[in-house]
Amino acid sequence: MSQIASSKKLTTLTALAGGITVAYRLLSHFDEPFLSPQQTAVRFLVLSIWGFLLFLSLVRLLRISLLQLPGMERDDSRIEDVHMLFLPILLWWTLPFFTQNPLIDRMFNGYLPTIILVSPIVLFGFLLLLLFGRDLFHKAVLSPHRFTSVKWVRLILVPVGIVVLGYVCDRLFITALSALNRAKNRNIVLISIDTLRPDYLGCYGASYGLSPAVDLLATEGVLYENTYSASSITAPSHMTMFTGLLPSEHGVNPQAWNEKALSPNPDVPILAEILHETGYHTVAFTDGAFVHPRFGFDRGFDIFEPIKEVDSIDSATSFIEAEDPRRKLFLFIHTYEVHGPGNGGPEDRYRESIASVDKKLDRLFHALREGGYEDNTLIVFTSDHGEGFGEHGLIGHGNSLYEELLRVPLIMKGPSLPANTRVSSLVSLLDLAPTVLKWARVTLPNGMRDASLLESLNRPATAGPDFSIFSELIDNAQSGSLHSIVTSRYKYIKYQDRNEEFLFDLSTDPAETQNLVGREPAIVENHRTMAERIFANMNVYAPVSDDIPQELADQLKALGYVQ
Repeated sequence: MSQIASSKKLTTLTALAGGITVAYRLLSHFDEPFLSPQQTAVRFLVLSIWGFLLFLSLVRLLRISLLQLPGMERDDSRIEDVHMLFLPILLWWTLPFFTQNPLIDRMFNGYLPTIILVSPIVLFGFLLLLLFGRDLFHKAVLSPHRFTSVKWVRLILVPVGIVVLGYVCDRLFITALSALNRAKNRNIVLISIDTLRPDYLGCYGASYGLSPAVDLLATEGVLYENTYSASSITAPSHMTMFTGLLPSEHGVNPQAWNEKALSPNPDVPILAEILHETGYHTVAFTDGAFVHPRFGFDRGFDIFEPIKEVDSIDSATSFIEAEDPRRKLFLFIHTYEVHGPGNGGPEDRYRESIASVDKKLDRLFHALREGGYEDNTLIVFTSDHGEGFGEHGLIGHGNSLYEELLRVPLIMKGPSLPANTRVSSLVSLLDLAPTVLKWARVTLPNGMRDASLLESLNRPATAGPDFSIFSELIDNAQSGSLHSIVTSRYKYIKYQDRNEEFLFDLSTDPAETQNLVGREPAIVENHRTMAERIFANMNVYAPVSDDIPQELADQLKALGYVQ
């Protein structure tokens, strides 16, 4: 009898291992990516119990089948050890769990904590079932040889019924969570049109008629009239959008670009990483160059494609058309089409490129509407910097911090945001990452500024005298290092290497032609003190240096960044 009891325990353990393996296999082949890690963990536990009962029913069927063979007795130990027949199958099925298991990463990203929390509840209920229905359980499952008169149809219907019931319950579970997740998902689409000035868009007052799709987006959301970038060149500006850190802090700056690529320190939290850890499917389509994996922009993305032959906006549109809208999505789109070849180019080409990009954006916005993203998606439309067309005697960008380079468009549309709203107060793309995280109801990581662009909806246009926007350009080949401070009325620029200062009254001189440094010493000193305070409070991270592959160097050269 002790051998039979021991065999029953082994049978139970085998069935439990089989149930877990079946659950893992089912999730591997029939995974539902739109489920959160916690929801998938609950599904994994339920499927494990379902698999456990299925294995026990199969053992029961096999035992009774063996009893029909000549020479077999009810107490034959060979009957009790039929679970051993399942071990080779379990070993074969379990092997991929230790070698190639796509669920392992996701398990450690939310599954295991939920399993640890939910398992005691599920196991407690299972133990109650065993305690109060033990005799029935043993008769029906663990000791089937007492039921040798059961008809074959009934024997076969038990595992079949378990399979059908499990499938139906799983589908109902998926359907309910699908509706729930789709209702509560807060998707994010971040669009950066490289080198785009706001004063070429109709919604910002331009009369060129180049941007009907963007103009329509502005009527559906919030347009920020006075948005400043953190730098006037691509890499540091975009990394500030992703980290909420100033260029001097994250370190992704144009130092020694001909030799090394600088990417952010691993300790720097990046937007895509934070969203990925909270269950977002993170996807990026970029035109590469300074928005390239070598500069750390791929961190946290499930898919990061620096597009070469195909346009990044069109690629993103095709992706949206094929994507499952039930899955929580962060989509980043970046294009150099307006930038064009070389650093600086004809204004006519610039306008034509804006019109071309707008048509592609129209198709993207249409795909988002048709795909069911309209009611639960935050769309952020912006640029990393502007472009000079001879103002101040300069062509291109990355060579100064004048208004034509620092002012960028910013439009936000999404649930809970007012439509057809214009915000005239000063804002900075420095606050973009915390804004997105707060909108997505994600906790800000330690070290990220606790700020939000949405707060500016209630901030007066003429902010207090101490409110300022800081931008900088570091180790530029033409102008060295410089920084700027913009307040509600004035703009202060300092060229650090040659200790040269400028002060402009933007209320009367928006073109920045009259330097007031000699006439307004008190205001200059106030802005100088603001800049010193910002530098003193910076949290500087040492960037990681890496070689630039030849292919990337060629792309940077084609864009005019490398000689």
